Parts: sequence; C-alpha cells; structure tokens
Amino acid sequence: MMDLQPYEMALILGVVILALEMITGVFICLSLAIGLFSVALIEFLSQNFHLERDVLIFAVVAMGAFIGLRLTFRSKGDVKTAREDVNDY
Repeated sequence: MMDLQPYEMALILGVVILALEMITGVFICLSLAIGLFSVALIEFLSQNFHLERDVLIFAVVAMGAFIGLRLTFRSKGDVKTAREDVNDY
C-alpha cells in the first residue's frame, strides 16, 4: 500500500470534494475544497502535521471562502421582502 504524506491526503480530499462540487453545483463544496487546498499548502510548506492547526486553518479559510463566494456571486433576487406578512397586526 502507498504511504501518503498528510498534504497528499488533503490534496486528494480537495480534488474529490471539487469533483463533488462539479456534480452538485452548490458553492458549499467549493469553499470546502478551497479550505482543504489551503491546508495541503500549509502542510507542504511546513512539512509536518498538526491536527489542531490544520482544523483551524480549514475552518477559517472555508468560512472565508464561503462568505466571499456568496458575496461575489449573489444575485439581486436573493433577498425577498414580504409586503403583507401574517405577523403584521
């Protein structure tokens, strides 16, 4: 069996999630793939694996990518304003 480095595993997971993004077409998988690619880059540059650091980097970059993609690709029809609401007394 092949002995994979941690950055190689993160890179493979990023490609798998990116392929899942291509199949589903939602931006959530794309932000997760961006987070995994950033973890793979950090692991490659530092040549070591720290679970806490990698989870933190993944979470922060994935959330930032999600917010950035949402703001970049939103359409004007995303926000709906209710004119006559049931809760208006």
